[in-house]
This record gives sequence, structure tokens and C-alpha cells, in this order.
Amino acid sequence: MILSNSIGKSIAMAMEKGKRPHKSKEMVFRVEHSSNTRFRHIAGMKEAKKEVTEIVDFLRHPKRYTSLGAKVPTGALLLGPPGTGKTLLAKAVAGEGGVGFIPVCGSDFVELYVGMGALRVRQLFEVAKKQRCIVYIDEIDAIGLKRTGAGMGEKQEQEHTLNELLTQLDGFGSGRRGDVMVLASSNVAQEQLDPALIRPGRFDRIIHVDMPVISERIDIFKVHLSGLKLVQDNADEGGPEPVKAAQDTSGETARPEELKTKCEAIEEDCADKGAANAAESLPEGDKSTKIDATAPSEEKKDETTPTRTSVTSSLVVSKLSEEMEAEQNLLADEERTGETSYDFRTLLAGKSETERALISAYAERMSGLCPGFTGADIANVCNEAAILAARENSKNIDISHLERSIDRVLAGIEHRSRVLTPFERQVVAHHEAGHAVAGWFLSRADPLMKVSIVPRGGSALGYAQYLPSENNLRTAAEIRDSISVTLGGRVAEQIFFNHLSTGASDDLNKVARMAYMFVSSFAPRPVYPAPGTAGTRYVKPFGPAVSNHMDVEAKKLVDEIYDQTYKLLLSKKKEMETLARHLLENEVLTFDDVVRYLGKRDERKSDRKKGM
Repeated sequence: MILSNSIGKSIAMAMEKGKRPHKSKEMVFRVEHSSNTRFRHIAGMKEAKKEVTEIVDFLRHPKRYTSLGAKVPTGALLLGPPGTGKTLLAKAVAGEGGVGFIPVCGSDFVELYVGMGALRVRQLFEVAKKQRCIVYIDEIDAIGLKRTGAGMGEKQEQEHTLNELLTQLDGFGSGRRGDVMVLASSNVAQEQLDPALIRPGRFDRIIHVDMPVISERIDIFKVHLSGLKLVQDNADEGGPEPVKAAQDTSGETARPEELKTKCEAIEEDCADKGAANAAESLPEGDKSTKIDATAPSEEKKDETTPTRTSVTSSLVVSKLSEEMEAEQNLLADEERTGETSYDFRTLLAGKSETERALISAYAERMSGLCPGFTGADIANVCNEAAILAARENSKNIDISHLERSIDRVLAGIEHRSRVLTPFERQVVAHHEAGHAVAGWFLSRADPLMKVSIVPRGGSALGYAQYLPSENNLRTAAEIRDSISVTLGGRVAEQIFFNHLSTGASDDLNKVARMAYMFVSSFAPRPVYPAPGTAGTRYVKPFGPAVSNHMDVEAKKLVDEIYDQTYKLLLSKKKEMETLARHLLENEVLTFDDVVRYLGKRDERKSDRKKGM
């Protein structure tokens, strides 16, 4: 009886609770009525800023376009790799246009309950229609991926949310189309998004935000370096020597091996003379120095190196002269084209002349050492340098901290607690020496930057860094040399120890990808699609006969290049032994070290015609 009464009460309570109206969780959308971000606060992204400039003009002067019968675009889609500044660009559009900004994320529309995604889309645009604003949907691929037509469960809920978003983008039911503009961003390929989402009328413009080129990386580095302490506090107490300006007359380019000395020269002169008085008058023939960064070095030069003061003065004065001339040219270009570049005048207004010279020199050097880095990567490099300097109790951040922070970002933290046996150290040192020697004597390979035998990251026992080319297209000879350099470590193990180890497993994966790329792209026979993509699996979109043929051709190519690499390294056995000995003693091998042991590297050859 007691059990029956308890069950009856539970059923009654459940029925009473079910009769109550269910109150859905309403999403609170934050409206930023004043965005302080402007185009002049964004370094790099020159082409992307050009594209969105017209969108800003639509927001400022809609009648100018509607009076001519033009329809104001209702949206733009920003596509690009992660960390390239898509969200920052959207904030700048809202700030320049003087309208509200509503940021949301694509995952905000994903909920456990059915129908909540579509409901939140409606709630979003109800809030947006109350004022002129920009709705920014970050990571729109969370709800905007291509529909398959057989959605069930979670997939079906995503399609319902996407359908509601498409309906809202078609005009919002009431109000002028120009009242609400929708910006969205994604880092997936355009082909993966639903065609109905990216068609004209919904997202009228697709803007690609690409990786920054070297000139844009210089600007981004200047922004982040300006917030770092590059000069010691006591450096400002310099003597009364005046600073004299000089004109840029020679236009000569510094050799790569001189760049490290010049950066260190500024640091030493800054500490000796003071930041405000680091520059001096110079002879006419040494007033201009351009920085061309290709080779890092972690070892400090001898402090008694001659002509360091003159090098310091040359760099400081010429940098200031170059900045003034570049600033004048930039202002003239902006006035002519209507573009807006980063406001470096405000950024560097409170900096001393030596600080400005250090920022410029470091920015040019580091931008050359960081090809393929995004703005987020560059910010991370500068932050890691500051953390490294603080860990070492340094009074300021110098070029060595910045260079070592690149290793931290690319290869992970050093695992010095992972003790290698003497035999393992010998194998790793000769393995990395094989990479270095092969890359040094193959003129179409990427030039060496640094080699280390300190374990890093997950399972890497060694680490080699090269300076890749900025060119997007690669020739057959360049790929062959890249395969040879990658095989250099395995070949070196066979030459010195007459055995093979698992340390080259990652190298062999890279060789396989490049070999299939070579066979599919450069074969004299009919060209086949390259198997797989940049992912980890090989997907062959053809039959077994073609697949077997490509396997045979790829193996034949690798065997041929392996034999060539073996002959090359066997003839350079003494050079490899020298570099391996240096690695065992110092754990790090730099560009300057290799120049000292092997001589200057030949200029990088190119199969491209001159002037192209």
C-alpha cells in the first residue's frame, strides 16, 4: 500500500510538471554600440582591407548607392586560415561604419533540444533589426556545412538551423535590407560550405584573408614588438651627444651573416651610451643598411669585434631615415588610393630613436625567419620571447630570446629531462648533420637556418629548421632536392652506423607525399590526380591499375634520389663528421656555424626565367 501511494504521488507530480508551460532558454546577444577598432589599427591584410572598404562606404552612405538603383550588399563571408585576423577585420568594419556590432559564434546555435538552433537565429535577428548594426557569425561552418540530403538526428537539427539562417538572410521580413549587414568567417574550404549559403543575395561577397607576406609580417612584428621591453631602464641615462640625421644614399643590402652582428651592435651600444644617444654622425659611404634576414644564430659574437660602433650608428640612422621616407610615401599613396595603413606614427611616438631602430631591425629579421606565420603566430612568438626573458631574469628582450621563441612555437618545449643514451645522441647528431650537409650542397633546396639535437615536442629527438621560399609554385628540380634533403638523415645513419633506425619515420612520410606529388604532377605520361591532400591519409581517386603504376613510379623515384643522396653524402663524410661533433658539444648548429665549417653556400638556383 505504501509503495502504491508513493508511485501514485510520483506520477501525479510528473503530470503536473508536464502541464506547466516550458520556458525556452533565451539567448542573450550582446550589442557593442561603439567599436574602437579601425583599419589603421590593423597591420597587414592590405587586399582584404581594400575589399571591405566598399562595405564601409555602403554603411556610411547608403543613399549614394540606392539612388542609382544599386542594392546594398547584405553580407560578406571572410575565408582564411586560423589566426589571420578575420574577427579583427569585422570589428574594424563596424568601427569604421559607426554602427553596432553583434558578435556570435556558430556553435551558439547548437543546442541539445530540437528546434533551439532555429529559435536562436530568429532571436538574433530580432535584436539586430532594432538598430543599424553588423551581425558577425564566427565559425559559421558549425551550422553552414554542405547538406547531404539524408540528415538524421544532430545533422537534421543543423539543417533546420541553416534553413532558418537562409530565410533570415533573404530579407528579415521587414525593414530595409541595409539596416543589418551580416559578416561571417570560417577557416574551412569554400567548397565545404552549403551553396545556398554563399550564393549572391545572402553573402554577396566572399573575401579571402590569406597568410601575410613578408612585408605584412614586418608590420605585424612592429606592432607586437612595440609592446615589449627591448631596452634596459638604465639605458636612458646617456651622455649629451647629439643625434645627427643622415640620408639613405647607398642602398646596399647587408649580407645574411652580418645581420646578427648588427642587431647585437644596437643592443650593446644602447647599453653603453643610452637609448636617446645611440646614433652618431657617419661617413657618407656607410649611412644606409637594409636588413635581409635569412640566418639566425644563438651564439654571441665577441664583444671586441671591431667597427661595431660604426655599424650601430649606421643601422640606427639609416633606419630612421628609411622610416621617414617610407612614411611620407605611404601618406601620399593613401591620399591617392583611399587606403588606410597601420598608424605607426602613434605607435612609435613615445619611443626613443634606439627603440625605434631595434623594433625595425628585429621586425625585418624575424619576418624573414617566420615564413608562413599568421598574425596570431607572430603574437605568440613575441609573447614567448617575453616569457623566456622573464624566466632568465633578463632586464630586456634581445634578439636571442626572439629567435629561441620561434623554436618554442614551431617544435614545442625543450625536454632536457629526457636523457638520451650516448649512442642515441650519436645517431641523432649524425642524422641531423646529414640533413644539414645535403641541404647545404643542393642549390635548389631550402637554406638551413638551425639544427638542434635537444628533444622537443612529443617524440622528436632532433629538430631542423629551414627557410622555405615565398613562392607558391615548385618545380620538379626543387621537389627532387627537397626529397634528397629529407632522406639525408637516413642516408647519414647508413653511412656512419650501417643500420637504419625508426628516427627517420617522419622523414619517410614526408618523402612519400613528395614522391606521389612528383609522379602525379611531373610525369611525362598522362597526368593523374595527386593521391590525398595535405591530410594524413592517401585517397586515390582512380582504379587499381593506375594506383599500382604510381606506386611503382614513386618507389623508382625515391630509390633513384636515395642513391644520389648516398653518393653526395659519402663524398662529404668529413663535413658531416665535423657538424655532428659540433652538435654533440653544443647541441645547436646555426647558419653561421655551418658557414664557418663548410664555407659560404652557393646562391639558391631557380628554374624560373629572369624577370618572372
